[in-house]
Amino acid sequence: MKKKPKNPASTKKGVPKYPRHSLEKALRIPKAILEQNAGKECSDQESAGFVGIKYNKGPYALELSSAIKFGLQLQSNKLESTIAGELKGDTLEGKYSTKVVPDGPQIDDGEWKAKRK
Repeated sequence: MKKKPKNPASTKKGVPKYPRHSLEKALRIPKAILEQNAGKECSDQESAGFVGIKYNKGPYALELSSAIKFGLQLQSNKLESTIAGELKGDTLEGKYSTKVVPDGPQIDDGEWKAKRK
């Protein structure tokens, strides 16, 4: 009896063209590169160190792939952060935002709070 030839499409592992992680999860790597390496170019292994985990070709490489598929490449971009706040008693609180300059998109914003001990 002759064996049927295998369908090449079913035996090849395809690489999805979409990110496998949420945008929030995928932002973790570029944020770490930005905060700990000033957004400068680095290797995949170095980026894992900035995130605080050990580099591996499995889960971390997949997360890195998701960040790239979202287009989250901060290398060579200049960023500008703005922070504003006011002191209310023992609490200093306000808002911040970070954007790509000149005329780039806003990439991060939020609120912050600090309290005297």
